Amino acid sequence: MTISISSLGISDELSYLISIRDDNESSCLMNALKDMAFSDPLSGFGNESSMHSFLTERIFLSKQEGFSFHVICIFLSGIKEITAMFGKKTSDKFLHRFSRRLAKESSEERLFRIMEDVFIIAIDSGERYTVSSMVSSLVSSLERPVFIGDTEILPSVLIGVCQFPVDGESSDSLLSNCFSAAFNAKRKNLKWSFYC
Repeated sequence: MTISISSLGISDELSYLISIRDDNESSCLMNALKDMAFSDPLSGFGNESSMHSFLTERIFLSKQEGFSFHVICIFLSGIKEITAMFGKKTSDKFLHRFSRRLAKESSEERLFRIMEDVFIIAIDSGERYTVSSMVSSLVSSLERPVFIGDTEILPSVLIGVCQFPVDGESSDSLLSNCFSAAFNAKRKNLKWSFYC
């Protein structure tokens, strides 16, 4: 195996290019780097890059095969406050347990964590009734107390839901409209809302 490290003089910051040659070793390393580039280490879900890649592919397939899908955006309130009150370690444990709960409640779906307090679920169902029932159940489950040692933390969520293709035809527009739906729910003092 050959590893070449080169310094790049692109900016004031140090930047390096690593080149590895060996089919067996580089394949393992490439998979590990891909996992790092597309995974959120705390939740184990896909990250924002992974989400955009997934949605772009799903949109392409949906247009080809003529099916619809929903995107659910979950805002978890109070992460900064939890970190300030109990510290980063407790905050990370809380996020990890919250993520496990979310994974359990939506085991058949594709999950992403795109910001510290924003989670995305992509579901194949095109029926609003099915999605509505799922989201109502999610709110109840996700807002149950989380215990970390002797500390009880009460999660609070706000959810926006949008549907491809009626609420957007790109990953950016779907995400933007999910955010809008969540903020619309907040204005109406609701826990969740469809985009339209």
